[in-house]
Amino acid sequence: MIKINNYLISYPYIYPVCPLSIDHAKIMLIADINARLARKVGKNVCFPIATHYSGVTAEKSINNLNSNDDVIKKKELNKFIINYKTTINVVLNFKDPIKLLDYYSAQTIYDLKRLSISCDYDNFYKTNENDYEEFIASIFDIYESKSLLIKNKNNVLALNYDDKLWRENTFSYLLNLNIIHKSQKNNIISSFDNIKSDWGILRNYGIGIKYKDNYVIDPMFDSELFFIYDLYKKFSKSININNSKYIFEEIFKSLNNENYISNNIIVKEILNFLPINIFICEEHLKNWIIKKTYAENVLLLDKYKTKNYFISGMGYIKGKRMSSSRGTAVLLKDLLDKYGTNITRMIIMFTGGHPSKMYNYNVDNTKAINEMLDNFYNYINYINAQLIDYQDNDIKYMSNFDYLNNLLHEGYYQQTLVEIMKIIPKTCYNCTKEELYKMKNTIKYFLEVLLPDIKI
Repeated sequence: MIKINNYLISYPYIYPVCPLSIDHAKIMLIADINARLARKVGKNVCFPIATHYSGVTAEKSINNLNSNDDVIKKKELNKFIINYKTTINVVLNFKDPIKLLDYYSAQTIYDLKRLSISCDYDNFYKTNENDYEEFIASIFDIYESKSLLIKNKNNVLALNYDDKLWRENTFSYLLNLNIIHKSQKNNIISSFDNIKSDWGILRNYGIGIKYKDNYVIDPMFDSELFFIYDLYKKFSKSININNSKYIFEEIFKSLNNENYISNNIIVKEILNFLPINIFICEEHLKNWIIKKTYAENVLLLDKYKTKNYFISGMGYIKGKRMSSSRGTAVLLKDLLDKYGTNITRMIIMFTGGHPSKMYNYNVDNTKAINEMLDNFYNYINYINAQLIDYQDNDIKYMSNFDYLNNLLHEGYYQQTLVEIMKIIPKTCYNCTKEELYKMKNTIKYFLEVLLPDIKI
């Protein structure tokens, strides 16, 4: 009974080399909406948050900032100062890659809070901590024990994605995944043949989890099972851990063996919370989704594997895909500075119609959003004035509540907002006070999920 009431959200974490883009913000907003919906029906929600300290971009940026070539140095400075609007004093303090990552990690948390993203900030972590390194080492120990770590044709260490058994199991599992929106499923499945043992798992430079001989694990290989570590952080917080390596060994023995029973309380809590209820990521990570599915098939029993995926479309400006690390994206911080929380959330929800769709960013959307909000506030004032002397202790909703709720669960956030802000108000005149009361409750319910900072 307790297990049924749990709700776990997961998504790939941000590599904090710059402020969040609108597309990364969309991932977080989808997660937030699903978290708020789950809490509405009494679910015990785990909505984790972390930043991924793995990759080469931060190191390249520091090298460019310290370059003896004035052209390279100026171009890098301009990226931070002009594109990211980071003050020069802050940029000059980026003495090493970790300082850069720490700054934008803090910026990420600040902006998510400004966007009213309701994640578990108290359990926030960065992946450069010792326990995370032990966690990844435990995974690679299992790969090695299953003879899945090989030298590929380029004579570099790789995962054996050509192993017939695991390849067949992975493809079979992919076919049964529930992917929202359905149009994305064929796109994901068609990427299956892209996964090959050609990809080396180690780098001799960059930031990340250290492996044998001080190599660094490529960020595409130290992130597929974040969600297990999320739960470890959640349930180990109040416990003094002397040997995390032992706990991770217990976790994976339990996740992979139906007959293995661990007495460790952290392990029991983790098993009780799995599987992931919804995993959210961008469409361009389709190859990584295949890798994630492969890792889960190797390491987890079926009942612990991710079942539901929400794949979001990416944004374009003038026909070119946005990239925040290259300074060509709409940034969340800029939207929040200019428009505030409510309009920024609406701007994100109004990109592409459904979040799974690719879209061209249109700055003119803000004009229509502002107009819709102004009319909506007038409507709310009208309802509140009509109900000033009305008393009813029972929560009642409009007859089309289920229809709106279905729209919301299917990810049609823009359509839901249009319904409650534009279409429903057209029906409010000549209503009885009971009908107005139902209308207000219905609107309030959906606003608490989509635009929680609006109080009516």
